[in-house]
Amino acid sequence: MSQDQRIVLRISLQRKH
Repeated sequence: MSQDQRIVLRISLQRKH
C-alpha cells in the first residue's frame, strides 16, 4: 500500500463532491 494511493483516493473523493 503506497501513501500516494491513499492521498489520491482522498483527492478523488473530494473532487467528486
